[in-house]
Amino acid sequence: MVPRLPDGSYGENPAGVLLRLADGTIDHGSDTALTYDLEVVAGQNVDLAIMPIGANFSMGRDDALTTVQFIEPRRVIRASA
Repeated sequence: MVPRLPDGSYGENPAGVLLRLADGTIDHGSDTALTYDLEVVAGQNVDLAIMPIGANFSMGRDDALTTVQFIEPRRVIRASA
């Protein structure tokens, strides 16, 4: 279900999650796209990146590859819709 505002427009802001755990750092791309906001994640020593690819509100495979190259995680899981 897509959250809608009273006027029918899309009612959510895209967001990813950066989890810092005792065993490492996980980046879950969630419903984000490739943007310069990923500078926050780059350089964070990400151990695992979970890259949602191909849903209505997530990035495509080319942008996901560019994102992985940008944040340089140690491992990547491709999560598809």
